[in-house]
Amino acid sequence: MGVMVSNRDNHEYFSMAAVTHGTMWTGAFPVYSTAKMRPFLAATGQYPHCPLGEQFKSSSLAPPREPGVSDHAFRPLWKLWRFFRNEKDIRILNDYNSFDVFHSSSLDTGHYLMVSADKKRAILIVSNFSDSKNTFTLALNRELCGFDTAGMQAFKLCPTEITPGKAVPVSGEIFIFELSGNDAGAIYFESDKAFAKEQINDFEREYPPLSEDNRKYLTLLKEQEDIRHDSKPHKECYLRVTVPNTNLSYEYSMIRDLYCNIMALVEFMPNGAKKQWGWISQKRSCD
Repeated sequence: MGVMVSNRDNHEYFSMAAVTHGTMWTGAFPVYSTAKMRPFLAATGQYPHCPLGEQFKSSSLAPPREPGVSDHAFRPLWKLWRFFRNEKDIRILNDYNSFDVFHSSSLDTGHYLMVSADKKRAILIVSNFSDSKNTFTLALNRELCGFDTAGMQAFKLCPTEITPGKAVPVSGEIFIFELSGNDAGAIYFESDKAFAKEQINDFEREYPPLSEDNRKYLTLLKEQEDIRHDSKPHKECYLRVTVPNTNLSYEYSMIRDLYCNIMALVEFMPNGAKKQWGWISQKRSCD
């Protein structure tokens, strides 16, 4: 599931990308927290809303308590957006609110331009919607982009999930990108050379390592995976199933689908067949 990564039209419609930047609830479906979502966020400026911690203790697979696991695919975007961390009153141009600003040789690219209020710096973020590597050229319409590039330094940035990489000085009016599937890159324009150096040093700093809490969380996930898919034979095995009630002050119909369940107890046989043993409801088991 996850229609908002199926194509750009669906994403624009269901997330209202053409109307507002907003956030993307990346915990809605598993695919939303993978690299598949990255170009959509890069092209719209939507930042991920990653669930952290547990509201109700009802699952051993609750979200992690700290950033670093469920947002791993978005680390390249954090690096790019961080260039404008101290800016305000930013002018934004993208594929939804502008025309003839971005000239790309590939139809599988998205574009998102941020220009500072004083027009002394800008960052053009470009994303690859293809699942495979994409090599393309990109140019800005200098008359419509909203800032003057004359005298500015320019750097090409191509961070990945593994490393932010190094900033590469570039010049000219046409930029060449080679982005892997679903990756994002950028051109950073800066008029202050000292500030540019500071920004680039910050960008090239490697991602922080996993915290101790996140390492414990991943160990827990591995244990759950082993229990589920590679459990050892037992002479006796006991299964405890619970679907707790909730004290949320919502209309009952809104939570019925989540909490009023009757589950089938099924055994997967060695030949791939399924043997149904019975049913488990919130109140009792039944044949």
